[in-house]
Amino acid sequence: MNASKEIRQKFGLSQEQMAQYLSVSRSLLSLHEIGKRDLPTAAMVKLSELLLFIKQPPLKKKMCTRM
Repeated sequence: MNASKEIRQKFGLSQEQMAQYLSVSRSLLSLHEIGKRDLPTAAMVKLSELLLFIKQPPLKKKMCTRM
């Protein structure tokens, strides 16, 4: 599976929504997801930021101990 498609699905976005976020056309995103086109650099940067966000470990909640 293409990384951009995997990221899009993890966020529960449609191709149209993801394309809007990346500032590309839905058809370009579709072609990218099947490996026929490359995305512009700015779109790839946004995708990499989303990937970093997904890969971050969850924040641990600190227990508040007030007396």
